[in-house]
Amino acid sequence: SLALLLSATALLAGGAWSAETESGPFGDASTADGGPECTVQVGGGLLKQLGTLTDAPLECSTAWTKLLLGFHYTRKNLTECVEREERSRADQSSNNFCELLLDDLRRQMRQERQRLTGESDQRIQAVQLELNEEKSRSVQLQGNVGAVQQELTRLYRELVLTNVALGDSKHAHESYQRYLKRQKQTDLAPLYEALIRFVYRKASHQQARVDSLLDFVRHLGDADQKLAIYRLLKVELDKRPGTESASHSVVMAFDAVDAAAAGPNSPLQKLYLDTSGPIVKRWRKLIID
Repeated sequence: SLALLLSATALLAGGAWSAETESGPFGDASTADGGPECTVQVGGGLLKQLGTLTDAPLECSTAWTKLLLGFHYTRKNLTECVEREERSRADQSSNNFCELLLDDLRRQMRQERQRLTGESDQRIQAVQLELNEEKSRSVQLQGNVGAVQQELTRLYRELVLTNVALGDSKHAHESYQRYLKRQKQTDLAPLYEALIRFVYRKASHQQARVDSLLDFVRHLGDADQKLAIYRLLKVELDKRPGTESASHSVVMAFDAVDAAAAGPNSPLQKLYLDTSGPIVKRWRKLIID
Protein backbone atom coordinates (compact mmCIF):
# COMPACT_ATOMS: atom_id res chain seq x y z
CA SER A 1 0.00 0.00 0.00
CA LEU A 2 2.82 2.41 0.84
CA ALA A 3 4.47 1.68 -2.55
CA LEU A 4 1.25 2.59 -4.32
CA LEU A 5 1.07 5.88 -2.40
CA LEU A 6 4.62 6.83 -3.31
CA SER A 7 4.24 5.85 -6.98
CA ALA A 8 1.04 7.82 -7.60
CA THR A 9 1.39 11.44 -8.69
CA ALA A 10 -1.87 12.69 -7.13
CA LEU A 11 -5.30 11.45 -5.99
CA LEU A 12 -8.45 13.57 -6.29
CA ALA A 13 -12.08 12.54 -5.99
CA GLY A 14 -13.66 11.76 -9.35
CA GLY A 15 -10.27 11.28 -11.07
CA ALA A 16 -9.57 9.37 -14.29
CA TRP A 17 -6.67 7.43 -15.73
CA SER A 18 -4.49 8.60 -18.64
CA ALA A 19 -1.02 7.88 -19.88
CA GLU A 20 1.83 10.21 -18.89
CA THR A 21 2.54 12.89 -21.55
CA GLU A 22 5.12 15.53 -22.19
CA SER A 23 2.99 18.29 -20.60
CA GLY A 24 3.26 16.82 -17.08
CA PRO A 25 1.33 14.54 -14.78
CA PHE A 26 -1.79 16.66 -14.32
CA GLY A 27 -4.26 18.13 -16.77
CA ASP A 28 -7.65 19.90 -16.42
CA ALA A 29 -10.76 19.16 -18.42
CA SER A 30 -14.45 20.09 -18.29
CA THR A 31 -17.31 17.66 -17.71
CA ALA A 32 -20.43 17.54 -19.73
CA ASP A 33 -22.33 19.73 -17.30
CA GLY A 34 -19.53 22.31 -17.28
CA GLY A 35 -18.07 21.27 -13.85
CA PRO A 36 -14.35 20.89 -13.33
CA GLU A 37 -12.83 17.49 -13.83
CA CYS A 38 -9.51 16.43 -12.34
CA THR A 39 -7.42 13.98 -14.27
CA VAL A 40 -4.83 11.90 -12.44
CA GLN A 41 -2.03 10.81 -14.66
CA VAL A 42 0.13 7.90 -13.52
CA GLY A 43 3.18 6.43 -15.08
CA GLY A 44 3.50 3.11 -16.72
CA GLY A 45 5.51 1.73 -13.84
CA LEU A 46 2.57 2.06 -11.46
CA LEU A 47 0.21 0.45 -13.96
CA LYS A 48 2.64 -2.37 -14.39
CA GLN A 49 2.75 -2.87 -10.63
CA LEU A 50 -1.01 -2.88 -10.42
CA GLY A 51 -1.19 -5.34 -13.30
CA THR A 52 1.07 -7.82 -11.59
CA LEU A 53 -1.25 -8.06 -8.60
CA THR A 54 -3.55 -10.43 -10.51
CA ASP A 55 -3.15 -12.98 -13.22
CA ALA A 56 -5.97 -11.54 -15.30
CA PRO A 57 -5.44 -8.43 -17.40
CA LEU A 58 -6.03 -5.33 -15.32
CA GLU A 59 -8.92 -3.16 -16.41
CA CYS A 60 -8.60 0.57 -15.94
CA SER A 61 -11.59 0.78 -13.59
CA THR A 62 -10.29 -2.13 -11.56
CA ALA A 63 -6.87 -0.55 -11.32
CA TRP A 64 -8.47 2.68 -10.20
CA THR A 65 -10.49 0.92 -7.52
CA LYS A 66 -7.44 -0.94 -6.24
CA LEU A 67 -5.47 2.28 -6.17
CA LEU A 68 -8.21 4.01 -4.17
CA LEU A 69 -8.35 1.11 -1.73
CA GLY A 70 -4.59 1.14 -1.44
CA PHE A 71 -4.57 4.84 -0.68
CA HIS A 72 -7.45 4.43 1.76
CA TYR A 73 -5.84 1.67 3.80
CA THR A 74 -2.44 3.30 3.63
CA ARG A 75 -3.89 6.57 4.88
CA LYS A 76 -5.81 4.71 7.58
CA ASN A 77 -2.73 2.82 8.70
CA LEU A 78 -0.63 5.97 8.75
CA THR A 79 -3.36 7.87 10.61
CA GLU A 80 -3.67 5.15 13.22
CA CYS A 81 0.10 5.02 13.54
CA VAL A 82 0.25 8.78 14.08
CA GLU A 83 -2.63 8.62 16.56
CA ARG A 84 -0.94 5.84 18.49
CA GLU A 85 2.25 7.82 18.58
CA GLU A 86 0.40 10.90 19.76
CA ARG A 87 -1.45 8.89 22.40
CA SER A 88 1.83 7.36 23.50
CA ARG A 89 3.39 10.80 23.82
CA ALA A 90 0.31 12.08 25.63
CA ASP A 91 0.34 9.08 27.96
CA GLN A 92 4.04 9.55 28.58
CA SER A 93 3.50 13.24 29.28
CA SER A 94 0.62 12.34 31.57
CA ASN A 95 2.76 9.74 33.32
CA ASN A 96 5.57 12.22 33.71
CA PHE A 97 3.16 14.79 35.11
CA CYS A 98 1.71 12.22 37.51
CA GLU A 99 5.21 11.25 38.60
CA LEU A 100 5.98 14.89 39.30
CA LEU A 101 2.78 15.24 41.31
CA LEU A 102 3.52 12.01 43.17
CA ASP A 103 7.07 13.11 43.95
CA ASP A 104 5.81 16.44 45.21
CA LEU A 105 3.20 14.68 47.33
CA ARG A 106 5.87 12.37 48.76
CA ARG A 107 8.03 15.37 49.57
CA GLN A 108 5.12 17.12 51.28
CA MET A 109 4.33 13.95 53.24
CA ARG A 110 7.95 13.63 54.36
CA GLN A 111 8.00 17.24 55.47
CA GLU A 112 4.69 16.84 57.29
CA ARG A 113 5.88 13.63 58.95
CA GLN A 114 9.09 15.35 60.05
CA ARG A 115 7.10 18.29 61.39
CA LEU A 116 4.66 16.05 63.27
CA THR A 117 7.49 13.90 64.57
CA GLY A 118 9.33 16.97 65.80
CA GLU A 119 6.20 18.33 67.49
CA SER A 120 5.47 14.92 68.98
CA ASP A 121 9.01 14.64 70.33
CA GLN A 122 8.72 18.10 71.84
CA ARG A 123 5.39 17.22 73.48
CA ILE A 124 6.84 13.94 74.77
CA GLN A 125 9.83 15.77 76.21
CA ALA A 126 7.55 18.34 77.83
CA VAL A 127 5.36 15.60 79.33
CA GLN A 128 8.44 13.73 80.52
CA LEU A 129 9.74 16.87 82.19
CA GLU A 130 6.39 17.34 83.92
CA LEU A 131 6.40 13.71 85.03
CA ASN A 132 9.91 14.07 86.40
CA GLU A 133 8.89 17.21 88.25
CA GLU A 134 5.82 15.45 89.65
CA LYS A 135 7.96 12.51 90.73
CA SER A 136 10.38 14.87 92.43
CA ARG A 137 7.52 16.64 94.19
CA SER A 138 6.01 13.28 95.14
CA VAL A 139 9.31 12.06 96.57
CA GLN A 140 9.69 15.35 98.42
CA LEU A 141 6.14 15.11 99.76
CA GLN A 142 6.70 11.53 100.82
CA GLY A 143 9.86 12.61 102.57
CA ASN A 144 7.94 15.45 104.21
CA VAL A 145 5.17 13.08 105.24
CA GLY A 146 7.74 10.70 106.67
CA ALA A 147 9.36 13.54 108.57
CA VAL A 148 5.97 14.68 109.87
CA GLN A 149 5.14 11.13 110.94
CA GLN A 150 8.43 10.84 112.78
CA GLU A 151 7.85 14.19 114.42
CA LEU A 152 4.36 13.15 115.53
CA THR A 153 5.75 9.93 116.97
CA ARG A 154 8.37 11.91 118.85
CA LEU A 155 5.72 14.33 120.16
CA TYR A 156 3.48 11.49 121.40
CA ARG A 157 6.51 9.99 123.14
CA GLU A 158 7.20 13.30 124.85
CA LEU A 159 3.54 13.56 125.86
CA VAL A 160 3.70 10.12 127.47
CA LEU A 161 6.75 11.13 129.50
CA THR A 162 5.33 14.51 130.47
CA ASN A 163 1.89 13.22 131.49
CA VAL A 164 3.41 10.40 133.54
CA ALA A 165 5.64 12.91 135.30
CA LEU A 166 2.64 15.15 135.98
CA GLY A 167 0.59 12.23 137.31
CA ASP A 168 -2.00 12.59 134.52
CA SER A 169 -2.46 8.89 133.88
CA LYS A 170 -5.50 9.35 131.62
CA HIS A 171 -3.77 11.59 129.07
CA ALA A 172 -0.60 9.56 129.41
CA HIS A 173 -2.50 6.46 128.27
CA GLU A 174 -4.12 8.36 125.35
CA SER A 175 -0.72 9.50 124.11
CA TYR A 176 0.68 6.02 124.71
CA GLN A 177 -2.01 4.40 122.52
CA ARG A 178 -1.31 6.85 119.69
CA TYR A 179 2.38 6.14 120.05
CA LEU A 180 1.72 2.39 119.84
CA LYS A 181 -0.26 2.81 116.60
CA ARG A 182 2.66 4.59 114.99
CA GLN A 183 5.24 2.20 116.34
CA LYS A 184 2.99 -0.82 115.70
CA GLN A 185 3.99 -2.10 119.16
CA THR A 186 7.53 -2.88 118.01
CA ASP A 187 10.72 -1.91 119.80
CA LEU A 188 9.08 -0.28 122.82
CA ALA A 189 12.18 -0.67 124.98
CA PRO A 190 13.51 2.84 124.14
CA LEU A 191 10.26 4.38 125.40
CA TYR A 192 10.32 2.40 128.65
CA GLU A 193 13.97 3.26 129.25
CA ALA A 194 13.16 6.93 128.61
CA LEU A 195 10.32 6.70 131.16
CA ILE A 196 12.65 5.40 133.87
CA ARG A 197 15.27 8.06 133.10
CA PHE A 198 12.63 10.80 133.12
CA VAL A 199 11.27 9.62 136.49
CA TYR A 200 14.68 9.66 138.15
CA ARG A 201 16.03 12.74 136.39
CA LYS A 202 15.40 15.06 139.34
CA ALA A 203 15.82 13.74 142.86
CA SER A 204 13.24 16.15 144.26
CA HIS A 205 10.53 14.65 142.07
CA GLN A 206 11.53 11.00 142.15
CA GLN A 207 9.02 9.71 144.71
CA ALA A 208 6.01 11.43 143.14
CA ARG A 209 7.01 10.39 139.66
CA VAL A 210 7.54 6.76 140.72
CA ASP A 211 4.01 6.78 142.15
CA SER A 212 2.70 8.19 138.84
CA LEU A 213 4.66 5.59 136.88
CA LEU A 214 3.25 2.74 138.99
CA ASP A 215 -0.27 4.07 138.42
CA PHE A 216 0.39 4.31 134.68
CA VAL A 217 1.71 0.73 134.49
CA ARG A 218 -1.12 -0.56 136.67
CA HIS A 219 -3.65 0.39 133.96
CA LEU A 220 -1.77 -1.16 131.05
CA GLY A 221 -3.66 -4.06 129.48
CA ASP A 222 -0.67 -5.99 128.16
CA ALA A 223 1.17 -8.16 130.71
CA ASP A 224 4.40 -8.20 128.71
CA GLN A 225 4.48 -4.41 128.61
CA LYS A 226 3.94 -4.29 132.38
CA LEU A 227 6.71 -6.81 132.96
CA ALA A 228 9.15 -4.86 130.78
CA ILE A 229 8.60 -1.62 132.76
CA TYR A 230 8.61 -3.39 136.14
CA ARG A 231 11.96 -5.01 135.44
CA LEU A 232 13.54 -1.67 134.53
CA LEU A 233 11.99 -0.02 137.59
CA LYS A 234 13.17 -2.82 139.90
CA VAL A 235 16.77 -2.20 138.84
CA GLU A 236 16.47 1.46 139.90
CA LEU A 237 14.65 0.62 143.14
CA ASP A 238 17.33 -1.88 144.11
CA LYS A 239 19.94 0.86 143.66
CA ARG A 240 18.20 2.94 146.36
CA PRO A 241 17.66 0.81 149.47
CA GLY A 242 15.62 3.36 151.38
CA THR A 243 12.19 3.37 152.95
CA GLU A 244 10.53 5.05 149.98
CA SER A 245 12.12 2.64 147.55
CA ALA A 246 11.04 -0.29 149.71
CA SER A 247 7.44 0.89 149.77
CA HIS A 248 7.47 1.39 146.01
CA SER A 249 8.92 -2.10 145.60
CA VAL A 250 6.10 -3.59 147.69
CA VAL A 251 3.46 -1.72 145.69
CA MET A 252 5.07 -2.87 142.45
CA ALA A 253 5.24 -6.46 143.71
CA PHE A 254 1.55 -6.57 144.63
CA ASP A 255 0.58 -4.90 141.35
CA ALA A 256 2.59 -7.59 139.58
CA VAL A 257 0.94 -10.44 141.45
CA ASP A 258 -2.49 -8.96 140.72
CA ALA A 259 -1.61 -8.90 137.02
CA ALA A 260 -0.41 -12.51 137.28
CA ALA A 261 -3.54 -13.80 139.06
CA ALA A 262 -4.59 -15.83 136.04
CA GLY A 263 -1.14 -17.38 135.69
CA PRO A 264 0.63 -18.28 138.95
CA ASN A 265 3.71 -19.47 137.08
CA SER A 266 3.99 -16.37 134.94
CA PRO A 267 7.03 -14.05 134.86
CA LEU A 268 5.01 -11.46 136.80
CA GLN A 269 4.53 -13.97 139.62
CA LYS A 270 8.26 -14.55 139.69
CA LEU A 271 8.86 -10.80 139.71
CA TYR A 272 6.54 -10.50 142.71
CA LEU A 273 8.47 -13.16 144.60
CA ASP A 274 11.85 -11.71 143.64
CA THR A 275 10.76 -8.24 144.74
CA SER A 276 8.74 -8.95 147.86
CA GLY A 277 10.87 -11.78 149.27
CA PRO A 278 13.92 -9.71 150.28
CA ILE A 279 11.71 -6.95 151.69
CA VAL A 280 9.70 -9.36 153.82
CA LYS A 281 12.89 -10.94 155.17
CA ARG A 282 14.30 -7.54 156.04
CA TRP A 283 11.13 -6.47 157.81
CA ARG A 284 11.04 -9.72 159.81
CA LYS A 285 14.60 -9.19 160.84
CA LEU A 286 13.81 -5.65 161.97
CA ILE A 287 10.82 -6.85 163.97
CA ILE A 288 12.75 -9.68 165.62
CA ASP A 289 15.69 -7.48 166.46
